[in-house]
Amino acid sequence: MTQPTLNLSKYESDPCSALTASQLTPFGASTSGSRGESAVGPQCRWRSPDAFNGTTVTVSVLTKAHGLEGIYQNRDKFPVFRPTQVSGYPAVDGDITDAAHGECTTGVATSQGAGFQVAVHVQNETSAQYKTPCTVSEQVAQIVIGNLKGGG
Repeated sequence: MTQPTLNLSKYESDPCSALTASQLTPFGASTSGSRGESAVGPQCRWRSPDAFNGTTVTVSVLTKAHGLEGIYQNRDKFPVFRPTQVSGYPAVDGDITDAAHGECTTGVATSQGAGFQVAVHVQNETSAQYKTPCTVSEQVAQIVIGNLKGGG
């Protein structure tokens, strides 16, 4: 990894602090997130108040998945599995279907054995982003990285 490691500890205890309300506004997600625990670690989900036009955004800290390594270990479960980079950090775009119907997850490594993932569900079927949801999940991941670096 060529980028400096990023400390995710503040998001482990408060994953809803990963994004601000103003950062979520362009995606049509709600301004208050709901904290939960997923199979990969602590998460926060911001649902769209508009079931037909908004985007639901979920940020999870990969504490149980051991970062991007855990995602790679489960790559056979994802029909879509594309290694990429987000803001210079190793990442993977993945989906359990085809990543062309509104849903995509982008996992990002922030250090050895640590990372986070952003899952999006674009509800507007007429939106260009509905057919390319990984561009949305990567965009949100860039915002999270900026916030981790102290930019948000």
